Amino acid sequence: MKAYKLSVKDDPDQGEVIVFAQTSREAKKNWTHYLDADTFIDELVHRAPEFDGMENATELELITKQWQEVWRWLDYPSVPDVETSTVEDFQAWCKKEFAVPVEDRE
Repeated sequence: MKAYKLSVKDDPDQGEVIVFAQTSREAKKNWTHYLDADTFIDELVHRAPEFDGMENATELELITKQWQEVWRWLDYPSVPDVETSTVEDFQAWCKKEFAVPVEDRE
């Protein structure tokens, strides 16, 4: 399945989310579940092919991929550096940092 990145024009504080759909129109139907846009024209949908086929990935796998892609929301002062840290370093940090345990889910 194709991956799409949803965001709000002129409101980067809401961040971006990945949704999986066959088309951008289908991805946009899921909009209200994730972000809050004032108008239809504020809703941005872009292809995110680097996440294609990850619709069954665990939350930890998705967060790890976002870290590898240097997503802004992972801009914590203590986040392991993507250039010098291993995936295992990041995942250990992630499990420790977030209040809700990020575990593999079935």
